[in-house]
Amino acid sequence: MTSRNDDFLTVATIMQRRRQFLVHSFLYYVLDESFISDGQFNDWCRELIQLQADHPDLCADLPYHELTKNLNTDFSAEAMGIGKSDYPLPIVSAALFTLHQHKKSKTAFKNFAEKYGYGLES
Repeated sequence: MTSRNDDFLTVATIMQRRRQFLVHSFLYYVLDESFISDGQFNDWCRELIQLQADHPDLCADLPYHELTKNLNTDFSAEAMGIGKSDYPLPIVSAALFTLHQHKKSKTAFKNFAEKYGYGLES
């Protein structure tokens, strides 16, 4: 039997890995940008696959379950059938913000996002 604290930490890790998978998949497959190694991405995916297999009772009700439930060792959002329009707005926003920060862009975020075809409402 696991403690509530263990479950909390497991859920937090699952959520972190799901967001990392989706943000970096969006960057790579949609924006053709990448700044983490393939090895790092693969490690995160392996961990997420294992956590989801070990804790199916915790996973189903968490955000992004439908997008990550079929994750396999191909580690490819494209191979899993996740298309550009399938990425939720919080993931798109996080990906653009992360890229903006990584590039140390002096451009206003709004203009940076527009460069990639994403307009921001005022």
